[in-house]
Amino acid sequence: MTRSQPPGQAAPITNEQEHNINRSSTSGEAERLSLQRQKSIEQAIDEGHDADIPSDIGYVLDEQGEKRRKEAIRRNSLARARSHASHTSHHHHHDDHDIEKEAAAGKEASSSHDDPQEDSSGAVTSSSSEEDEANIIWWSENDPENPYNWPRWQKILNVGLISAQTFIAPLASSIFAPGVPSVMKEFHNSSPELASFVVSVYILGFAAGPLVIAPLSEIYGRLVVYHGCNVCFIAMLIACAEVPSLNALIAFRFLSGIFGSCPVTNGGGTISDMITQEKRATAMALMTMGVLLGPIIAPIIGGVISDSDLGWRWVFWILTIVAGVVALCMVVFGKESYAPVLLQRRVDRLRKETGNDMLRSKLDIGLSPKDYFKRSIVRPLKMLVFSPICIIFAIYIAIVYGYMYLMFTTISRVFTNPETYNFGM
Repeated sequence: MTRSQPPGQAAPITNEQEHNINRSSTSGEAERLSLQRQKSIEQAIDEGHDADIPSDIGYVLDEQGEKRRKEAIRRNSLARARSHASHTSHHHHHDDHDIEKEAAAGKEASSSHDDPQEDSSGAVTSSSSEEDEANIIWWSENDPENPYNWPRWQKILNVGLISAQTFIAPLASSIFAPGVPSVMKEFHNSSPELASFVVSVYILGFAAGPLVIAPLSEIYGRLVVYHGCNVCFIAMLIACAEVPSLNALIAFRFLSGIFGSCPVTNGGGTISDMITQEKRATAMALMTMGVLLGPIIAPIIGGVISDSDLGWRWVFWILTIVAGVVALCMVVFGKESYAPVLLQRRVDRLRKETGNDMLRSKLDIGLSPKDYFKRSIVRPLKMLVFSPICIIFAIYIAIVYGYMYLMFTTISRVFTNPETYNFGM
């Protein structure tokens, strides 16, 4: 016989009941986050942009872009159908009737690409309501190739590599500043304007690089752009270390700024490719920490190196060594994260394995690389010109950076005294 529960006292909760409560609480939290993400996506679609739409869901195109998308899909489908028919006729030239039927069937299938289809979030994707779904390649449930389903260690490793790169690139912007007097003395130049410009020209490259690097990462993927820019960045650092004149140093500093802007430009996109919006703040804070700390720590390091027996050229050699180590780690451990490129690679692989040229990625918007490049370049320029808040912040950042790099280039001349202070101090 069990003992009765005293009145007014709650019954103790068993371990099984506690587990069920925690599980329901977790599922309720996940459902709430899912609804919140869905509302953000719907709001982004209503506003006509894809800022809050994950890269593995789809795109938002304007009327002209949607028209080009449909035309490109139709044109590509016809080309694949003709190629498939030509390939079949090469092997089965004795059966002309079947070939004609197959080509006609390919043309008929291509005509089904006219109407855009919206997924569950409302984002415009590449499939159409009348298209054979068997030819659409998409993620499977818990697909290991989907960057959002990568193991935690893989995401942390990629974020760490990107953060290291975003620290080195801003570091290179001002680490050279304390050695400017030595440079001007070596090249027999006393212009204070050129002394400041040889340092700040790096930031001009930071401004010009993203206009080209960002579109390339959406056409060919993040990783190949990282590798290409890393190699070019290291090459420009070596060139800066071996320059024969001040003019050459200015030119190579500008080019190193262009290639060094890659991790700062694509880092946020890479993080959003593999980390959900609710958990993205920590990774973004880690990445932006390098952007903030790099220009501040750099003059201290550069001052010590320039004041030593190594000289100002070894500032670039040390940067080359550090950047080379990080680039090598990126080659070994880096992984492509851009969903449209990953799906397109799967499509290319399946086309070779199955011989079905009508296979197509669900995220293929049908734009040619040329149209895609134009779209990606024009969009930020439109924001800069027509958005008041972008104009205000651009002017503000320009003034702040101008004063900061002016200080970097003049502080060594103002406070250096052979009897009291040297470059390192």
